[in-house]
Amino acid sequence: MPDQDVDPAAATGDDAGAGDPRLFFLPVAEVCSRRVVSCAPGDRVDAVATTMREQGVSSVVVLDGVAAAGIVTDRDLRNKVVAAGCDPRALTAAEVMSAPLL
Repeated sequence: MPDQDVDPAAATGDDAGAGDPRLFFLPVAEVCSRRVVSCAPGDRVDAVATTMREQGVSSVVVLDGVAAAGIVTDRDLRNKVVAAGCDPRALTAAEVMSAPLL
């Protein structure tokens, strides 16, 4: 059978425009469906975990002023706090966050 060019959106049955190069030129706000949940570097880990639960998110961006300093994820909480036997009231977001982001 000869090679054929296939539109990725058509191949998956996805009508959302997958494979549409225009997607890369859209502002992030038009692509994201939820607002970003954030915290400060000095916020206690127990408060960050509570925010994550209340907001129904698996990660929180750590903002140092207006710049993203890192991210606290469920995995960070599991590996750096729970599995390490640390007290989440004694740690800050800056101490457990994954950084740099890029």
